Amino acid sequence: MCGKMKSVSNGRIIHERIKRTVENPSGFLWNSLFRMYCDCCCFDDAKKLFDKMLTRDPDSWRILLSAYTQNALFDEALRLFSEMHMLGSKYYSVVYSTLLRATSDPQYMELGKQIHSHLIRNLSNSDMFIDSTLFHMYLKCGCLYSSKLLFDRMTEKNVVNWTELMVAYTQENKQKEALALFEMMLEEGVQLDEFVFSIALKACSTRNDFDTGRQIHGHIIKCGLESNVSTGTPIVDLYVKCGCLEDALLAFQRIVDPNDVSWSAIMSGYSQYGKFEECLCTFRNLRSSGMDLNSFIYTSIFHVCSAIADPNLGTQVHADAIKSGLVSDLYGESALISMYSRSGKLDYAHRAFNSIHQPDTVAWTAIISSYAYHGRASEALELFKRMQKYGARPNAVTFIGVFTACSHSGLVREARDYMDSMSSIYGVDPIIDHYNGMVDIYSRAGQLEEALKLIQSMPFEPDVMSWKSLLGGCWIHKNVELGKMSAENLLQLDPDDTAGYILLFNLYASSGKWEEAANIRKVMAERDLKKELNLSTMGNEDKPSYDEHALYSLPAKREEQLLEHSERLAIAFGLISSHAKTPVLIFKNLRACVDCHEFAKRVSKITGREIVIRDSNRHFISFVSVVENILSCQRAIDFSCIGSLPLDLKYWNRCGLHPSDPTNSFVVLAFWVYVIDLTIFALLGVLLRKLFKSALAKQTPAGTVRMVLQNAVSGRKMIIRLNIILASDVVGAVTRRETTWISRSPL
Repeated sequence: MCGKMKSVSNGRIIHERIKRTVENPSGFLWNSLFRMYCDCCCFDDAKKLFDKMLTRDPDSWRILLSAYTQNALFDEALRLFSEMHMLGSKYYSVVYSTLLRATSDPQYMELGKQIHSHLIRNLSNSDMFIDSTLFHMYLKCGCLYSSKLLFDRMTEKNVVNWTELMVAYTQENKQKEALALFEMMLEEGVQLDEFVFSIALKACSTRNDFDTGRQIHGHIIKCGLESNVSTGTPIVDLYVKCGCLEDALLAFQRIVDPNDVSWSAIMSGYSQYGKFEECLCTFRNLRSSGMDLNSFIYTSIFHVCSAIADPNLGTQVHADAIKSGLVSDLYGESALISMYSRSGKLDYAHRAFNSIHQPDTVAWTAIISSYAYHGRASEALELFKRMQKYGARPNAVTFIGVFTACSHSGLVREARDYMDSMSSIYGVDPIIDHYNGMVDIYSRAGQLEEALKLIQSMPFEPDVMSWKSLLGGCWIHKNVELGKMSAENLLQLDPDDTAGYILLFNLYASSGKWEEAANIRKVMAERDLKKELNLSTMGNEDKPSYDEHALYSLPAKREEQLLEHSERLAIAFGLISSHAKTPVLIFKNLRACVDCHEFAKRVSKITGREIVIRDSNRHFISFVSVVENILSCQRAIDFSCIGSLPLDLKYWNRCGLHPSDPTNSFVVLAFWVYVIDLTIFALLGVLLRKLFKSALAKQTPAGTVRMVLQNAVSGRKMIIRLNIILASDVVGAVTRRETTWISRSPL
């Protein structure tokens, strides 16, 4: 009792009383006093008492040795061990096991090896207990090779030894060896439990080994463990990572009592495979049920909010995670950074990054990629330098973000330097994604021959993205011959790649080769290849409109003629349906064209509204400083950067559309008519809102309100269509340097 209470004064009083009252204390009483001094860290008193003991049993040696080793007094432990050896004590097994357990730490590995060598010299017979302790010591010290040698020499192996070695293999990312060990367990008839099955399934998940995982699932069914949460959850995780969501759902339904990890696994599957509504519905049900949620569940929801680009929902989930105290997980905070970035809120993403006390590589990669995809190349590269100063090591994904920043800003030399130094300085071996990034950088910058040389010399077989990047560069710079060769290689790898046909068509069309372009259309029609349907969703910070206001699949002919691109209609709807000071957020499932980019810039300047357009490739951000009346736009050096806007006099001259020319004055007139109409339309929205407030206050008769609304609704479609069509024709005509309405524009 005194030892547990660390009350050495009371212990000494009891010790003195024993001296006076007990002539020949028993071994148990001596050991109790001895243990009390050790528990109170009075090692000098313990050693004096130990030296006075006439007979020492195994517990006496073990207690003092354990006390020395547990308090890192290894010199004293070795002296005591030597004393025991000189006295010829026969208690080696207990003592060795105590010392070996105490040295199961990498910093004491050398001491453990010395004890092992001493053991080999002095113990002739193998002892299962000592062998198991030695095996455990080497595993804990990270000596996997030595552990495997000991494991192979062990005469008797229990399920704990097998399991520990499997865990060590998986921790060292040796999944193949772990699965081979599992097969040996099956061959030798080792009794398998749910823990062994879960380790084997996790190894299959890491390797995406669907076939082996399926076989292990069969063994689990035979053992009757499929409904156990310890085995059912890894099964769900395996099928999710191998792309079998239906099998994952079936496995999840068989779990009798799923825990938060099980729910996290199935929600991750929903998130990865586009089942966003199911994921959100599951999250709402879990919150309603009162189940304790883990950080991985919130991470999945952050990914869903990123995919559907709903900043309002993401903010609500973020607040809920803060209340639950689960947002501090590094992976959750990294997902939070990506969520805010993809929703167009880069400042919120940076705030989330700054809230991380010690950001790891994943967090640094997330914020670097965020700035890169927003076109903020200088900030992204500066963050990359800061990352190295803080001691975080970049990985392969980090360099993808770096190359994206260089690509979107035309930093060819910087990208080449990073590519050359990846292995030598940062210790990251380039993968094909990095080479494709460099091909894209060369192609955008017009260095098409360099891009081709890189494709031909890289240590990987070129994939679809390699040739697609080169073909895109050929379209920008109108290199028909090289573009044709790139398209042939691209379509040879993937004959059904619609994007390859579209890029080749655009190359022919921009070069005036209309017969070849028509042939491409014909081939696409024969192969029943269609361009992905165009979708733009509009929302603002007060009222995201993902479900309510979506413009789906505009007709192909009108899309081709650039008359009613969906993002333009979404912008117009956002301007009339949201508050005058809130940003308008547009999310498009395809790449935004140059006309729509320029259209958004001008509308932003005219209306004084911040407009954020996110397309399938990256973010285009247009905003206006209302105070200084300065237009700013972060964009990539992309297919969009073909010209400036028609208000630039130099650009008018370059296009042959000088405003003083009577034959072209209608373009200027039409553009400003559109500006005036849009302003009137915005004022109409303000008047309608005031009318609603007046009607709610019962200050305006219901009949008057109904009549005004009917007129507004009937006129709204006409105004939108007239203004959008007029603006599309004007901007389209100017940016393509034509003065006639165009019917043969790129796809």
